[in-house]
Amino acid sequence: MKSIIEVGVQVAVRIRPKLPREKKENIIWECRPIEKTLMCKADKLALVNKRKVSGSIHGPYTRVFPAETKTKQVHDEIVKPVIDSFLNGYNGCVFAYG
Repeated sequence: MKSIIEVGVQVAVRIRPKLPREKKENIIWECRPIEKTLMCKADKLALVNKRKVSGSIHGPYTRVFPAETKTKQVHDEIVKPVIDSFLNGYNGCVFAYG
């Protein structure tokens, strides 16, 4: 197990399943785990905040999880090592949003 001192700051992203209202929008977030990025795909007319979003790439991140990833897997791979390091006397912080 790596301690927090060895890994520093990590930013992991998990794509959540779409909400019913979002399913009507033709916007798809593609998870690219090897590149550790997210890519937004949309039809040519799709706009978000009056900006064309198709083809925009976000990242790189430390880790990218697709929507089908279970919360336990994210916890075991990202959160648990931070908690373990904290319990061993190192500072740690987990911020979850969404």
